[in-house]
Amino acid sequence: MNYRERLETIKGQAIKAITASSCLIEGGGEILSKVIGTDKRLMRRLASAYAKDLYKNDIWLTKLKQSSEQPDTNWLIKFDERGKIVVEDNKKYIGELLTLLEEKRVKTLDGIEYDVDGELISLPAAG
Repeated sequence: MNYRERLETIKGQAIKAITASSCLIEGGGEILSKVIGTDKRLMRRLASAYAKDLYKNDIWLTKLKQSSEQPDTNWLIKFDERGKIVVEDNKKYIGELLTLLEEKRVKTLDGIEYDVDGELISLPAAG
């Protein structure tokens, strides 16, 4: 199996798992699959979000929703009235959604937000 075939297999597994977690609105998995299509970059990012499985964590999802609603936050992500993630048929929106599900958006002490490519490393608590 070549690299693209492996990515497509993982894409199917990831969308099935994310849809089963019920974090997305009804039909969100189909839209996600359509927009990602055969884009290798988006498939890799989906695989990363799948591996982190934050989409299963209700507490984390609640914090994500609360963060997205802050007045100083200008994120594209949207939630419905039940707190489920709205999935839009738009690559830019899906890209940001994956960034957030990968937990690759950070805010500096100055309040500037950045998207990072590498893995974040948590530091031990001071004490």
